[in-house]
Amino acid sequence: MNFEKPYVGITGLINPTEIEETINAFHNFGFFMDTNHIPMIGFLMSYRTLNDIPPKKLSTPNIKYLNWRLLKPRMKEVNGQALNMIHYATKEMQSLSEQVIKMFSELYNDNNLYETGICRAIQLNLKWPNPKSLEKILKVLPEIQIVQQLSKKSTESLSSKEVAQKVHDYEGLISYALIDPSSGQGIDFDPKRSVEIYQSIKEKLPELILGFAGGLTGENVRGKIKNLKERVGENKFCIDAEGGLRDQEGDCDDLNIKKVKKIQGAREILS
Repeated sequence: MNFEKPYVGITGLINPTEIEETINAFHNFGFFMDTNHIPMIGFLMSYRTLNDIPPKKLSTPNIKYLNWRLLKPRMKEVNGQALNMIHYATKEMQSLSEQVIKMFSELYNDNNLYETGICRAIQLNLKWPNPKSLEKILKVLPEIQIVQQLSKKSTESLSSKEVAQKVHDYEGLISYALIDPSSGQGIDFDPKRSVEIYQSIKEKLPELILGFAGGLTGENVRGKIKNLKERVGENKFCIDAEGGLRDQEGDCDDLNIKKVKKIQGAREILS
């Protein structure tokens, strides 16, 4: 298993300008690949974009989900200055391992994963994938870091201890678990419920790195992170922001770099 660090993530980037401005913002915050919290840039992928299936809303001017042909050049633009992470969604659960292996084979045509270092991480935005699928992925891609998203759909009918037991089924298979009831929609999370899940998982898997997402914006990030730190008694957790950093009106869904720059309020809490 790789040596992992908690990350501060911005997810949903689609073009070189957004990547450049976000990396500059991370550096201005004081987040680098050798700091205690590393920067993460998340690229949204789906079964549809992996297989050249057109989006359902053809009129949407700005699609956050990248076609697989754009994934490699966008990741190269990061130039090793952040952890590249694919955030992957699919309904075809039976063939999950084949899909992930196909995706990484497109990124690494020369099968030189570890020297190129373009991408080593994938977040599975799926409701409790079969652990055997993850085993198959890691057999072919042993250095890949897998993040399991704990979405509202995954956790709403379970107690915090039941959530922890299900996460325990992935012991040795996942590097991170992200408590994310928002799933990129900018919806606030319930800190009490999220912290209960965090603590229950930590009781079973104390070494697993956990994170929080949901409704994080430049305006609220400092207060939310400070509250979480006080509740869990440490700052060794990840945060990931997406929907709360975008301007969403009608069919428009654009990253607002001014909002991204305000995430620096997390730095003093996480340092």
